[in-house]
Amino acid sequence: MPSDDIAEASNRSLEWLDKMHPRAFRNAVRDLIFDLFWPDDNVHPEDVDEETWLMISMNVNEWLIAQGDIRIGAGWQPTVELLLGPRGPRLGPRQREFLGRLAQAPLRLYHVTDVRPGEGLTLVDALDDAAGPIEVRERSASRTLEPGHLLGARLIEVDDHLELSGALYPFSPLHASAVRASLDQFINDYQADVHPDDRSYEIALLIAEAWFAQMLLPPPIPEIIDAATGETLAGSTVRHLTREIDDPRGMLAARHREGPIKPARGGGGHGGPADLSQLDPETMTGLMSQVMRRSYANWADEPIPILDNRSPRELIETPAGLERVKGLLRSYEANEARLAAEQGRAPASFQFLWDAVGIKR
Repeated sequence: MPSDDIAEASNRSLEWLDKMHPRAFRNAVRDLIFDLFWPDDNVHPEDVDEETWLMISMNVNEWLIAQGDIRIGAGWQPTVELLLGPRGPRLGPRQREFLGRLAQAPLRLYHVTDVRPGEGLTLVDALDDAAGPIEVRERSASRTLEPGHLLGARLIEVDDHLELSGALYPFSPLHASAVRASLDQFINDYQADVHPDDRSYEIALLIAEAWFAQMLLPPPIPEIIDAATGETLAGSTVRHLTREIDDPRGMLAARHREGPIKPARGGGGHGGPADLSQLDPETMTGLMSQVMRRSYANWADEPIPILDNRSPRELIETPAGLERVKGLLRSYEANEARLAAEQGRAPASFQFLWDAVGIKR
């Protein structure tokens, strides 16, 4: 008798489709990739690397099972109905239940606000300010995702807890604002006129299209202002920066670093910038703390783009907003811990920001 392990439900279904309906299965996958999701910017499939194709295949295969259709003979049929029908693959009761729940689980956009590596995540629905924090049990993704990430995912109820379904659509900071803008425009301009079922599909489609664009197109060039001249930097001057800021694959795979970032040495002579590499670790941490306190002096009451241009003090009035502010603070702390490790010093504390808005960890 086949195993009833729900982790094998999707794989067994895909193997059955490929065996029993090979042409229909491959046509359905091809149509999803190239007719529905592929960006209209002359991206050639042969230019896409193997790692990206693996991620694309995982997400498209789950889309086909969860909300896709497949043409069998002369007619179209929801893929999940074919799989759960009397002639479908041999699946155990829990596997059949999993596929049914997968088909009912909408692809949504979430803020990652807390990570417990090897255990789970805390998420907040990015499109529903009234929704509270969501605890998700997840072993693998919790080792690579970080607070502050934006994630497209389906949540499945398994026994007494929630899990990620398998397919993930992580967005880098450079692309997060774009996907939010497209979803906000749909919600504000069209959602009221769309049937709830179609609304869920359109939101999922926008998430998937934005993720494909992120994976296949060159990253956008952020507008960066030269602090000395006030002029906007552009072109090759800032293009290299996008490789540091934009790292969608790094959210799903371990980060590989070439070594610590060395502080830039100042020019010789009088009045030049200090050579930070000559400072002892304790002094470096103290200087970082001073800089942080000056930089974040008005943080609690300033509108912050990643918080939808609302201030932390304003946002903590709702459970979802409170969790988003906590997630932002955790992302600050994670970044500072990483930088401190590279520089061989203790991390500076962000406790003063927790205290500024009067919240506990």
